[in-house]
Amino acid sequence: QAQVGQAFMLLRIAEEAEEDHELIHYFQSNQLIPGESFDVIETTSYGVTLRNDKQTITITPQVADKLWGSQ
Repeated sequence: QAQVGQAFMLLRIAEEAEEDHELIHYFQSNQLIPGESFDVIETTSYGVTLRNDKQTITITPQVADKLWGSQ
């Protein structure tokens, strides 16, 4: 799990998420795809806020659990 203030590169989407076409569309439309880098701005029990040069997005913990990456 990435910590606030750290850079995070998305490496992989969990396999079970790949079967959810709506979720995959959400990831693609928000550039939450492998190879994209984000800064972790905030983490709360309600979500994780990520920012890169294109956008700032807050995702739920359930969605964040489907994204695997490295710092």
